[in-house]
Amino acid sequence: RHTPVGYDLVNLENIDPLKVDFKISERYAPVLHAGQQFDLAVDAFPRQEFVGRISAIDPRLDPATRTFVIRGVVGNPEHRLKPGMFSRISLTVAERKGAVMVPEEAIFPVADQLFVYKVVEETAVKTLVQTGTRGHGEVEIVDGLQKGDLVITAGHLKIRDGSAVSLL
Repeated sequence: RHTPVGYDLVNLENIDPLKVDFKISERYAPVLHAGQQFDLAVDAFPRQEFVGRISAIDPRLDPATRTFVIRGVVGNPEHRLKPGMFSRISLTVAERKGAVMVPEEAIFPVADQLFVYKVVEETAVKTLVQTGTRGHGEVEIVDGLQKGDLVITAGHLKIRDGSAVSLL
């Protein structure tokens, strides 16, 4: 049997390095630059992160989504990553030295305010907090806690302000 002229037999793909395109909100445009590092995770390898670098930023904003397309390059010498795999990108756009972070589970709402139970001298103290950024299961506390404060992350329904706390 003969293959017709111009018929695609196989796809040729360069997979080392692998190119990855993703979108990012326009609000991060001022802090993005070529060479910036990002982490890539895929479901096929759940405990492994791959490191990539931004190689290009599309100068045109998508008016429908208000995002820019970013082109990144990820080293793939073992050819573990395959074109078309679904991936999650983590890109650090800012760092705040000394930020106080707590697990999301530590925060609970009351009306339109957010609180944590802080442990002070083996006593639970209901403490009003102001939150900042969120990510990876943690929340930044911009007001209400100090670095080193202990907070309770479970059992909020059974705890009251002033409850005795035993540290294990």
